[in-house]
Amino acid sequence: MLPFVAVAQDSIEYSHRLDEFVLSASRWCQDKESQPVKIARLSFEKSNAFNPQTAADMLGLTGEVFIQKSQYGGGSPMIRGFATNRLIYSIDGVRMNSAIFRAGNLQNVISLDPFTIGNTEVLFGPGAVSYGSDAIGGAMVFSTV
Repeated sequence: MLPFVAVAQDSIEYSHRLDEFVLSASRWCQDKESQPVKIARLSFEKSNAFNPQTAADMLGLTGEVFIQKSQYGGGSPMIRGFATNRLIYSIDGVRMNSAIFRAGNLQNVISLDPFTIGNTEVLFGPGAVSYGSDAIGGAMVFSTV
């Protein structure tokens, strides 16, 4: 639950509690709990509280994305056993990878500065194909501050 929001109307102040909501590409309006896709959300405040070195470390904070570490400071996210060409990385709606990437682990997510990322949503499984047909494992959607 988010904090109260005060609304002034006709010199009377009303308070309303706002529920958390997630926007996703769907034809119907649904609650987060009724979505057919599992979604993990990482806010700017939560990620900065842990002070991650890289965006890969920030994704590891969700507790549901496995980060394969193969070099110092590097990290390749893996979702449900899929990596690189079976996942989609998107920053402000612009895809960072495509299906022509090699099949192994790729450290391109470390090119993101974790302190410029305002909101991160991780969509798990093939329900993330609304971001592209090669999102078999899932999609990582980053929004900058």
